Amino acid sequence: MARNLGKENSSSVRDLQDLSITGSDHKPTKKTRKDINRDYLKRKKNKAKKLKAKRKKLEKSNSHLEGQAYQLRKDQKEAREENIKLMIVQKSQSDSMLELEKNLIALGEKINALKEEHAHEIHALKEEHAQEIRALREELEWQMKMCSSRHIDVGQIENAREMNNPMETPTTAQATSYFFNADHFASQMA
Repeated sequence: MARNLGKENSSSVRDLQDLSITGSDHKPTKKTRKDINRDYLKRKKNKAKKLKAKRKKLEKSNSHLEGQAYQLRKDQKEAREENIKLMIVQKSQSDSMLELEKNLIALGEKINALKEEHAHEIHALKEEHAQEIRALREELEWQMKMCSSRHIDVGQIENAREMNNPMETPTTAQATSYFFNADHFASQMA
């Protein structure tokens, strides 16, 4: 054992035969080359089996991952196609909304123009009616003055009217009695 102290490899065959190192009373048996080769082949076979099992497991895992990758590519392609369809629909809806906005603006302008035109028409009609009412009041006042200056009773004028127009019904005579013609009044007075 003293010889082996300076050597790098302390696990030489002599160390294995030393009882103080091995800790047993048995003498270690030296393995033959055949046993060593058999053990080596056995270890290699076990290692090969483990590697083969690991390879099968990895191949199975790889196959599974390839299936998942294929499915993901397929899903991604479908999602891309769906996104394209949605973008087309969105563009169409956006264009439709822009067209609707333009139409609404045009309709709003048209409504405002019609409101303004309607307001002008209403104003013109009110003015026309006001003129007609003023003219009728002036005529009525003039006729009342004429009647009061000649001391003619309005009832007599209405009776005279009914006699001059026998085709007139009582309703139309009543409706027209308030607004009689100045020429007719003048002919009754003569």
